[in-house]
Amino acid sequence: MATLSAAGYRVAALDTRGYNLSDKPQGVEAYAMPNLIGDVAAVIAAEGQKNAVVVGHDWGAAIAWQTVLNRPDLVNKLVIMAVPHPAGMARELATNKDQQANSQYARNFQKEGSEKVLTAERLASMANKNPAEQAGYLEAFKRSDFAAMMNYYRANYPRITADTPPPARRRPIRRSRCRCWCCMA
Repeated sequence: MATLSAAGYRVAALDTRGYNLSDKPQGVEAYAMPNLIGDVAAVIAAEGQKNAVVVGHDWGAAIAWQTVLNRPDLVNKLVIMAVPHPAGMARELATNKDQQANSQYARNFQKEGSEKVLTAERLASMANKNPAEQAGYLEAFKRSDFAAMMNYYRANYPRITADTPPPARRRPIRRSRCRCWCCMA
């Protein structure tokens, strides 16, 4: 963020609901994607903008994908890190046994009580390997709600099994702006 800011960009980061100092609404429904897209819209509006370059990683990437798919008016450009297009992910979850096995953790997170195995210390060590920065992560995770973290999975992660047919191909995200493998095919 500091680098982008120094390059002249206006930068805002979402401290997504349930995490750190953000609101921690109760219930799975509070973490459903329409609410998360609404949070993106609210931050863009609070910054006095109509749209933005939206950058996302991990759950931020999933939210960014859904924002461009459902509210393209909010997205000037999209940058996704480490999360495939939702249609590609759904296809792999439905057809690829390796991906199904590698995604078992997410299905485990959907189970009631899964938050009880999490600790702030464990999450901080997984989130950042730089010892100088881990203290900040630890404090943020101590202020977070672990049930809320699991509610992202409960509300949004595909409940796809080996018996689920692959999804139909979705229309591309404005080809002139998207260069992902699924839109270019």
